[in-house]
Amino acid sequence: MSIKFTLIFVILFLIADSVIVQAQMSKNANAYFDSAVFYQDMGYLDKAIEFYKKAIKINPKDADSFVNLGIIYATQDQLHKAIECWKKATKIKPNYVNAYKNLARAYLMLGDNAKELEMNKKIAELTPKDPEAHYYLGQTYSAFAKTKNEIECYKMAIKLDSSYSEALESLGILYATKAMHNEAMKCYNKLKEIKSPFGSAETVMAFIYYSKGDTKKALEFFRTASKLGNEKANKFLKTLGY
Repeated sequence: MSIKFTLIFVILFLIADSVIVQAQMSKNANAYFDSAVFYQDMGYLDKAIEFYKKAIKINPKDADSFVNLGIIYATQDQLHKAIECWKKATKIKPNYVNAYKNLARAYLMLGDNAKELEMNKKIAELTPKDPEAHYYLGQTYSAFAKTKNEIECYKMAIKLDSSYSEALESLGILYATKAMHNEAMKCYNKLKEIKSPFGSAETVMAFIYYSKGDTKKALEFFRTASKLGNEKANKFLKTLGY
Protein backbone atom coordinates (compact mmCIF):
# COMPACT_ATOMS: atom_id res chain seq x y z
CA MET A 1 0.00 0.00 0.00
CA SER A 2 1.51 3.35 -1.05
CA ILE A 3 2.11 6.17 1.46
CA LYS A 4 -0.22 8.42 -0.54
CA PHE A 5 -3.06 5.86 -0.46
CA THR A 6 -2.52 5.23 3.26
CA LEU A 7 -2.68 8.96 3.99
CA ILE A 8 -5.92 9.35 2.02
CA PHE A 9 -7.41 6.35 3.83
CA VAL A 10 -6.48 7.77 7.25
CA ILE A 11 -7.92 11.18 6.35
CA LEU A 12 -11.20 9.60 5.28
CA PHE A 13 -11.49 7.73 8.56
CA LEU A 14 -10.66 10.85 10.53
CA ILE A 15 -13.48 12.62 8.69
CA ALA A 16 -15.81 9.73 9.45
CA ASP A 17 -14.81 9.75 13.11
CA SER A 18 -15.49 13.47 13.35
CA VAL A 19 -18.96 12.95 11.87
CA ILE A 20 -19.60 10.11 14.32
CA VAL A 21 -18.52 12.26 17.27
CA GLN A 22 -20.81 15.01 16.01
CA ALA A 23 -23.65 12.53 15.80
CA GLN A 24 -23.06 11.17 19.27
CA MET A 25 -22.81 14.66 20.76
CA SER A 26 -25.74 16.23 18.94
CA LYS A 27 -27.92 13.13 18.59
CA ASN A 28 -28.57 14.40 15.08
CA ALA A 29 -30.21 11.90 12.73
CA ASN A 30 -28.64 13.52 9.68
CA ALA A 31 -25.16 13.08 11.12
CA TYR A 32 -25.83 9.40 11.79
CA PHE A 33 -27.18 9.07 8.24
CA ASP A 34 -24.03 10.66 6.78
CA SER A 35 -21.87 8.27 8.81
CA ALA A 36 -23.92 5.32 7.59
CA VAL A 37 -23.56 6.41 3.96
CA PHE A 38 -19.79 6.72 4.43
CA TYR A 39 -19.51 3.21 5.87
CA GLN A 40 -21.79 1.83 3.15
CA ASP A 41 -19.64 3.40 0.42
CA MET A 42 -16.49 1.99 2.07
CA GLY A 43 -18.03 -1.48 2.24
CA TYR A 44 -18.37 -1.65 6.04
CA LEU A 45 -21.97 -2.80 5.90
CA ASP A 46 -22.37 -3.86 9.52
CA LYS A 47 -21.30 -0.39 10.67
CA ALA A 48 -23.59 1.17 8.06
CA ILE A 49 -26.53 -0.85 9.38
CA GLU A 50 -25.69 0.24 12.93
CA PHE A 51 -25.74 3.93 12.02
CA TYR A 52 -28.83 3.75 9.81
CA LYS A 53 -30.63 2.19 12.77
CA LYS A 54 -29.38 4.98 15.03
CA ALA A 55 -30.64 7.56 12.54
CA ILE A 56 -34.04 5.83 12.44
CA LYS A 57 -34.20 5.63 16.23
CA ILE A 58 -33.85 9.43 16.43
CA ASN A 59 -36.06 10.06 13.42
CA PRO A 60 -38.49 7.16 12.77
CA LYS A 61 -39.72 8.99 9.67
CA ASP A 62 -36.33 8.96 7.94
CA ALA A 63 -37.40 7.34 4.65
CA ASP A 64 -33.92 7.59 3.11
CA SER A 65 -32.39 5.55 5.93
CA PHE A 66 -35.02 2.85 5.48
CA VAL A 67 -34.33 2.69 1.73
CA ASN A 68 -30.55 2.47 2.13
CA LEU A 69 -30.89 -0.05 4.94
CA GLY A 70 -33.08 -2.14 2.66
CA ILE A 71 -30.46 -2.00 -0.09
CA ILE A 72 -27.84 -3.38 2.29
CA TYR A 73 -30.15 -6.19 3.41
CA ALA A 74 -30.83 -7.05 -0.25
CA THR A 75 -27.08 -7.33 -0.97
CA GLN A 76 -26.89 -9.73 1.98
CA ASP A 77 -29.67 -11.90 0.49
CA GLN A 78 -32.09 -10.83 3.20
CA LEU A 79 -34.86 -9.86 0.80
CA HIS A 80 -37.71 -10.09 3.28
CA LYS A 81 -35.98 -7.67 5.67
CA ALA A 82 -35.23 -5.41 2.71
CA ILE A 83 -38.88 -5.44 1.68
CA GLU A 84 -39.99 -4.44 5.17
CA CYS A 85 -37.61 -1.47 5.06
CA TRP A 86 -38.84 -0.30 1.66
CA LYS A 87 -42.49 -0.74 2.66
CA LYS A 88 -41.86 1.47 5.70
CA ALA A 89 -40.25 4.06 3.41
CA THR A 90 -43.37 4.16 1.19
CA LYS A 91 -45.62 4.58 4.23
CA ILE A 92 -43.53 7.53 5.37
CA LYS A 93 -43.20 8.96 1.86
CA PRO A 94 -46.00 7.65 -0.39
CA ASN A 95 -44.43 9.14 -3.55
CA TYR A 96 -40.95 7.62 -2.99
CA VAL A 97 -40.39 6.18 -6.48
CA ASN A 98 -37.04 4.50 -5.75
CA ALA A 99 -38.57 2.60 -2.85
CA TYR A 100 -41.30 1.26 -5.15
CA LYS A 101 -38.68 0.33 -7.77
CA ASN A 102 -36.72 -1.62 -5.17
CA LEU A 103 -39.91 -3.38 -4.09
CA ALA A 104 -40.79 -4.26 -7.69
CA ARG A 105 -37.34 -5.80 -8.24
CA ALA A 106 -37.54 -7.72 -4.98
CA TYR A 107 -40.97 -9.17 -5.79
CA LEU A 108 -39.70 -10.11 -9.26
CA MET A 109 -36.81 -12.01 -7.64
CA LEU A 110 -39.26 -13.75 -5.31
CA GLY A 111 -41.58 -14.62 -8.19
CA ASP A 112 -44.48 -12.66 -6.71
CA ASN A 113 -45.91 -11.29 -9.94
CA ALA A 114 -49.05 -9.88 -8.33
CA LYS A 115 -47.12 -7.64 -5.95
CA GLU A 116 -44.59 -6.78 -8.66
CA LEU A 117 -47.51 -5.63 -10.84
CA GLU A 118 -48.89 -3.54 -7.97
CA MET A 119 -45.54 -1.79 -7.52
CA ASN A 120 -45.02 -1.17 -11.24
CA LYS A 121 -48.52 0.30 -11.51
CA LYS A 122 -47.66 2.68 -8.70
CA ILE A 123 -44.37 3.66 -10.37
CA ALA A 124 -46.15 4.40 -13.67
CA GLU A 125 -48.75 6.42 -11.77
CA LEU A 126 -46.08 8.49 -10.03
CA THR A 127 -43.91 8.93 -13.14
CA PRO A 128 -46.34 9.02 -16.08
CA LYS A 129 -43.76 10.62 -18.39
CA ASP A 130 -41.06 8.02 -17.76
CA PRO A 131 -41.02 5.53 -20.67
CA GLU A 132 -39.14 2.99 -18.58
CA ALA A 133 -41.98 2.89 -16.04
CA HIS A 134 -44.50 1.93 -18.74
CA TYR A 135 -42.11 -0.58 -20.29
CA TYR A 136 -41.59 -2.49 -17.05
CA LEU A 137 -45.31 -2.39 -16.35
CA GLY A 138 -45.82 -4.01 -19.75
CA GLN A 139 -43.21 -6.64 -18.93
CA THR A 140 -45.09 -7.47 -15.74
CA TYR A 141 -48.43 -7.74 -17.56
CA SER A 142 -46.82 -10.38 -19.80
CA ALA A 143 -46.68 -12.71 -16.78
CA PHE A 144 -50.49 -12.53 -16.61
CA ALA A 145 -50.99 -12.94 -20.39
CA LYS A 146 -52.83 -9.61 -20.45
CA THR A 147 -51.94 -8.85 -24.06
CA LYS A 148 -54.06 -5.71 -24.41
CA ASN A 149 -52.54 -4.11 -21.29
CA GLU A 150 -49.05 -5.17 -22.34
CA ILE A 151 -49.45 -3.61 -25.80
CA GLU A 152 -50.80 -0.37 -24.32
CA CYS A 153 -47.81 -0.08 -22.00
CA TYR A 154 -45.26 -0.65 -24.75
CA LYS A 155 -47.06 1.85 -26.99
CA MET A 156 -46.99 4.46 -24.23
CA ALA A 157 -43.28 3.87 -23.67
CA ILE A 158 -42.65 4.33 -27.40
CA LYS A 159 -44.87 7.42 -27.51
CA LEU A 160 -42.72 8.97 -24.80
CA ASP A 161 -39.47 7.81 -26.44
CA SER A 162 -39.75 6.83 -30.10
CA SER A 163 -36.27 5.27 -30.06
CA TYR A 164 -36.88 3.04 -27.02
CA SER A 165 -35.52 -0.15 -28.58
CA GLU A 166 -36.47 -2.51 -25.73
CA ALA A 167 -40.13 -1.47 -25.97
CA LEU A 168 -40.10 -1.66 -29.79
CA GLU A 169 -38.53 -5.13 -29.65
CA SER A 170 -40.97 -6.44 -27.04
CA LEU A 171 -43.95 -5.00 -28.91
CA GLY A 172 -42.73 -6.43 -32.21
CA ILE A 173 -42.25 -9.88 -30.70
CA LEU A 174 -45.69 -9.74 -29.08
CA TYR A 175 -47.33 -8.76 -32.36
CA ALA A 176 -45.46 -11.55 -34.17
CA THR A 177 -46.56 -14.22 -31.67
CA LYS A 178 -50.16 -13.04 -32.12
CA ALA A 179 -49.78 -13.29 -35.92
CA MET A 180 -50.18 -9.51 -36.26
CA HIS A 181 -47.41 -9.47 -38.83
CA ASN A 182 -48.03 -6.04 -40.34
CA GLU A 183 -47.78 -4.42 -36.91
CA ALA A 184 -44.69 -6.46 -36.11
CA MET A 185 -43.07 -5.29 -39.36
CA LYS A 186 -43.64 -1.66 -38.32
CA CYS A 187 -41.62 -2.33 -35.16
CA TYR A 188 -38.93 -4.08 -37.21
CA ASN A 189 -38.68 -1.15 -39.61
CA LYS A 190 -38.47 1.35 -36.76
CA LEU A 191 -35.71 -0.68 -35.10
CA LYS A 192 -33.78 -0.71 -38.38
CA GLU A 193 -34.32 3.04 -38.75
CA ILE A 194 -32.90 3.85 -35.32
CA LYS A 195 -30.11 1.30 -35.83
CA SER A 196 -30.96 -0.50 -32.61
CA PRO A 197 -28.05 -2.46 -31.13
CA PHE A 198 -27.90 -6.04 -29.90
CA GLY A 199 -29.93 -7.53 -32.73
CA SER A 200 -33.34 -6.20 -31.72
CA ALA A 201 -34.58 -5.82 -35.30
CA GLU A 202 -33.26 -9.26 -36.26
CA THR A 203 -34.99 -10.82 -33.28
CA VAL A 204 -38.34 -9.32 -34.24
CA MET A 205 -37.92 -10.55 -37.81
CA ALA A 206 -37.00 -14.01 -36.51
CA PHE A 207 -40.25 -14.18 -34.55
CA ILE A 208 -42.21 -12.99 -37.59
CA TYR A 209 -40.80 -15.83 -39.72
CA TYR A 210 -41.31 -18.35 -36.90
CA SER A 211 -44.93 -17.25 -36.53
CA LYS A 212 -45.41 -17.74 -40.27
CA GLY A 213 -44.00 -21.27 -40.03
CA ASP A 214 -40.76 -20.53 -41.88
CA THR A 215 -38.38 -22.13 -39.38
CA LYS A 216 -35.38 -21.98 -41.72
CA LYS A 217 -35.54 -18.20 -42.15
CA ALA A 218 -36.40 -17.77 -38.48
CA LEU A 219 -33.26 -19.66 -37.44
CA GLU A 220 -31.19 -17.52 -39.78
CA PHE A 221 -32.34 -14.35 -38.07
CA PHE A 222 -32.20 -15.85 -34.57
CA ARG A 223 -28.57 -16.82 -35.12
CA THR A 224 -27.69 -13.37 -36.44
CA ALA A 225 -29.37 -11.75 -33.44
CA SER A 226 -27.61 -14.16 -31.10
CA LYS A 227 -24.22 -13.21 -32.53
CA LEU A 228 -25.14 -9.57 -31.85
CA GLY A 229 -25.77 -10.43 -28.21
CA ASN A 230 -29.56 -10.55 -28.09
CA GLU A 231 -30.69 -12.37 -24.94
CA LYS A 232 -34.19 -13.18 -26.21
CA ALA A 233 -32.75 -14.74 -29.36
CA ASN A 234 -30.28 -16.78 -27.28
CA LYS A 235 -33.05 -17.99 -25.00
CA PHE A 236 -35.34 -18.97 -27.85
CA LEU A 237 -32.56 -20.84 -29.67
CA LYS A 238 -32.01 -22.88 -26.53
CA THR A 239 -35.69 -23.78 -26.35
CA LEU A 240 -35.38 -25.01 -29.95
CA GLY A 241 -32.35 -27.09 -29.01
CA TYR A 242 -29.69 -25.00 -30.73
